[in-house]
Formats: sequence, C-alpha cells, structure tokens
Amino acid sequence: MTSSHNFLSQQTVWDDRAANWDNWGFEEPLSPTSSDLQFQREHITKDGATLVLGATKSLCELALQQSASVTSVDFSPAAIKQFGIDHVNYHCQDWITYLQTSPQQFDTVITDNGLSCVEFPVEWELFRDALHSRLVPDGVF
Repeated sequence: MTSSHNFLSQQTVWDDRAANWDNWGFEEPLSPTSSDLQFQREHITKDGATLVLGATKSLCELALQQSASVTSVDFSPAAIKQFGIDHVNYHCQDWITYLQTSPQQFDTVITDNGLSCVEFPVEWELFRDALHSRLVPDGVF
C-alpha cells in the first residue's frame, strides 16, 4: 500500500462507499459481525496502544473500550470523515507508508478483512515487515 502502488482505484471506491454509506444501508459483510467483534475484543491488549487499519467505526469503538490509545489509518479522507469518532487519532495515509514512517509502537493491530486490500505477494512482504517493526514484543495482529 505504498504511495507508489496503484491504490487510487481502491481509494475512489472507498470514498464513494463512505459518501453513500447511509443511503445504501451497508451492513454485513462490509461491517464486522458481532462474532467478529467478539474475536477482536478477546485479542486487544487491555490498556495498551491499538492500531486500527481502516476507519471501521465499530473496530475503533471497540478499541476505545479497552485501549489506552487508539490510532486509525485509512487512505480515504471520505471514510475518515464519515466514520471518524472522537478520541481516535486518525491518519489519512496508506498502511505500509504509515507503518514504515510512524515512530509509534502498538500492542495490538486490528482490521476488518484488511489483508484483502494488500496486493499479494509483493505488498504482503512489505506489509509484514512494516507491521513487525511497529508491534511491541509479543504484540498481537
């Protein structure tokens, strides 16, 4: 997901979805199910730093319930505007670039089907390496 890669089409899609979310009534599977949220809840490090990849509102709300700090990264300004909530530190950037350049360490990284947004295989390797550099020892993804 680096800026040199072709994410303009995905950004356009998510900008459009965010702008029309309420009109189109998106729910599952574009939103995490209750069992998805329960699984994520069980793996969030209590009182730690949580990174949410994407601006998924329900994941940010969940992370706020358990974490000392929550950061969310999404490359769609419209998604951040539509789904953004108070007390979450939002960054409008692609994930790999953020992970490669952010000095912050995270106890937990969560996402809703986020790996489907990372091009296989080249970007998976970049993503893996960048993510590993931001996780604390014994951090959870």
